[in-house]
Amino acid sequence: MLIEERNGPTSPWYHYLRSLPRKRVDLPILWSLALHNEDREEVEDKKTALAWLRGTEVERQLHSGMGSGSSMSLDDLNGFFNGFVLPITKNTNIEEFYRAYSFVSSRAFVVDAYHGLAMVPVADAFNHATYNHVQLESEFDVCPECGSVQECVHDKDQGENTHDPGVAPVFEEDSNEDEKYYLMTTTTHIPVGTKEIFNTYGSRLTNAALMVQYGFILDENEKDYIEFDLRDVVEEEGMDKPVGIGRGSGGIGEPLEGLEEVTYHSEDFQINSDGRMSTALFALLGGDPGKAIQLCQTRLARFTQDDVGTVLDELPSSRWRTRMVGMEVLAEQGILRSCMTGWQDYLGL
Repeated sequence: MLIEERNGPTSPWYHYLRSLPRKRVDLPILWSLALHNEDREEVEDKKTALAWLRGTEVERQLHSGMGSGSSMSLDDLNGFFNGFVLPITKNTNIEEFYRAYSFVSSRAFVVDAYHGLAMVPVADAFNHATYNHVQLESEFDVCPECGSVQECVHDKDQGENTHDPGVAPVFEEDSNEDEKYYLMTTTTHIPVGTKEIFNTYGSRLTNAALMVQYGFILDENEKDYIEFDLRDVVEEEGMDKPVGIGRGSGGIGEPLEGLEEVTYHSEDFQINSDGRMSTALFALLGGDPGKAIQLCQTRLARFTQDDVGTVLDELPSSRWRTRMVGMEVLAEQGILRSCMTGWQDYLGL
């Protein structure tokens, strides 16, 4: 995006890039950065929002890149700018880079094996909703070297097809073979008079991922979950060795020898939006409801703000960042408390 903007009117994307806002998208990863024209209330809004993020899934994604999406920390972002972007675009300042990053984060799609993550003009005009009206369609299995959906010279060079030349492309071609476009298709009937048509940015996106990548959340999101890292569970529960199921384990509830050698996926250790603990996480706790309750209590203690609901009731509308984070905190606290209550009822506590 930066290079195409530098090309000015000679860029084929000139008019599209000119249509984008001059102000960067206000993503949480950039909240700690000061702007010259910020007023005191805006600065306080960012500071409070960042403080409330502690202990949340949003913080996990911002600092560790874990969870849904392709998140990174601000240090990672700055390192990428200095090590990769700056040598290519010599006179680019970091503010230009932050703006470009925010647009790619909030507007780009994974379109096919050739383009990978790319911005798609017009397609990015649709907002996200859980129950969407349209979706972007493309043929992903194209030649990764040239983007062809038909048999090409790269197939012959490799001695075999890397894509199926018999599959018709989903994108259309006109008289110029180099010009292709993708299809935004409807997924449901759209009644006359519908005020807004929504796309989906992903069927499994949590509010934490939406906030990190796009800068907004949904009022309610059934895809939300609380995620636990294996080492976090071990440390929080004071286990000498983790117990559960995995490679090297003798079975559920038995110690796992050699933590660094255990194969696991962090997404297996979750509590979903209904407060239900995953089988893998419960097994990791040795099938002990008491430990499950303790795990939730420990995670709840990480949050820095207890009276979020009361503060939100008195918060002015201009503090939208704090309000958004507050809603996320309330949702995550609700998940943990729901899980705790379930196990307490089971134990008759």
